Amino acid sequence: MNQLTSDHESRRAAERIRLRVAGLAPGTRLPPERELADQLGVTRTLLRHVLTELADEGLVTRRQGAGTFVSQAPATVASGLSQELSRHGLTSTVRLLSVDRAPAPAGGPLAGEVTVLRRARDVAGTTVSYETSLISGDVDLDVAAVAHGSLYAQLARLGLAPVVAREQLTGVVADDEAAAVLGCRTGAPLLRVRRIGSAASGRIVEDVVTLLRGDRFLLATAADGQGGLASMLTYTHPHQD
Repeated sequence: MNQLTSDHESRRAAERIRLRVAGLAPGTRLPPERELADQLGVTRTLLRHVLTELADEGLVTRRQGAGTFVSQAPATVASGLSQELSRHGLTSTVRLLSVDRAPAPAGGPLAGEVTVLRRARDVAGTTVSYETSLISGDVDLDVAAVAHGSLYAQLARLGLAPVVAREQLTGVVADDEAAAVLGCRTGAPLLRVRRIGSAASGRIVEDVVTLLRGDRFLLATAADGQGGLASMLTYTHPHQD
């Protein structure tokens, strides 16, 4: 089995386990490794690798001699796009477009030098998002792992998983660069999500802008007396030239 095939199978196995875990109560014990591997159609070696990744993300807890259990509480309350897509039964693949080091933007939440990751995410062969992540420059990221996997899993391994995130959603149109990455026309409607994530210590570790294709995502909520979508809106005055 070559590395590309192994990585693909690992991602698919991880998504299937995530879906299973999402429907189980905290504390539920997963089937024994041999049984779970047979159910998923993967080797036990691959399964152990996936379970280690999910434990790093806080989705499961592994107890020596007892088994693997659904975590009592998520390690992070701020999940990334890959986790959210998984919860909806969608498998996504990530392409790393570039990695750079640069001074943090003036007026932003990060200071000093930052690592700039630009990544595209595909679902069912269609590029659906273009993400620019600024990560504190002193965070020792495994770029090879981030290239095709979860950034949040990497941060979790370093003890820097975001547990609080501030987000803003705005509607924008695709410029030439975004259109080229997303495979849409220049001027096409996009959703822009600005996300600033902080670790449990309060340290800000990420400043991320994600551009989502407007024809692939829907923002929805249920009105239960709290205002529904209207309660999520903040009016902004037009900019004066």
